[in-house]
Amino acid sequence: MIILVAIAFLVGLKDARNREIPNTLSGALALFGLLLQLIRLLLQTHFLPVDVMGFLTTSIPLVRLVRMLPPPSECIIFAFVTLGILTALELSIRSSKNVTGLGFGDIKYLAAWATILGHWVLFVMCAGCLLGMLWALKRRQSTFALGPWLSGAALFLCCIFVAL
Repeated sequence: MIILVAIAFLVGLKDARNREIPNTLSGALALFGLLLQLIRLLLQTHFLPVDVMGFLTTSIPLVRLVRMLPPPSECIIFAFVTLGILTALELSIRSSKNVTGLGFGDIKYLAAWATILGHWVLFVMCAGCLLGMLWALKRRQSTFALGPWLSGAALFLCCIFVAL
């Protein structure tokens, strides 16, 4: 959980300052998501040695999070679907209206979260966009950095999963 919070915090900070989400942070999150899915599969098949399983299951928040997530195959497929659909949508908006909607960094960041959250990334996207839009309207801004809002929504969802 600390890794998720650290990556989300760094993404929010970088995007708020520079309006850019580094590929290294999105890649690190995607790699963590894939590693988490691998651990889930190994725990389900009892393939790990007992001492490793004991170490992994002592992290109660991680175990609760893992139990609430969609199946690993759904998460991986949804990451690719998210990346493909949002990239196509962004390219069509850029070519037809000559403006940007989501940035490509935001799209990669959402796809990285999808490796962990699966279809729940739709909630993250909707909540992040809504909160960011309300913030921008309140401050009378025409654009806003989406990264901090996506990070907050994703971490909020993870906290709900851990609490259940």
